Amino acid sequence: MITRHKLLFLLLFSLTLTLFRPRPAAAHPLGNFSVNRYSRLELTPDQINLLYILDMAEIPTFQEKQQIDADGDGVINAGEFNQLLQQLSPALLSNLDLTVNGQTLPL
Repeated sequence: MITRHKLLFLLLFSLTLTLFRPRPAAAHPLGNFSVNRYSRLELTPDQINLLYILDMAEIPTFQEKQQIDADGDGVINAGEFNQLLQQLSPALLSNLDLTVNGQTLPL
């Protein structure tokens, strides 16, 4: 015979399984033209590191690659990549601010 407590337990257990069962992920593609940015601050006792990721979809990447590939060989080598970083870094840094306790700190 099932007691009232056992029935309540079974009901709650079934409800919990229903609510927390694994579900398939529903992906939503952003499209071939999307440009995504991600920033993360990593705090240590003596410094703050900033991780900045620029993720471009197929079409923006194709357009940028044509400008970055200076020698036109279809491959972005280390020199071409460093040149890109030299060009992008000042523009990115000029649009970032770090404020701690109301005081703006240099990046």
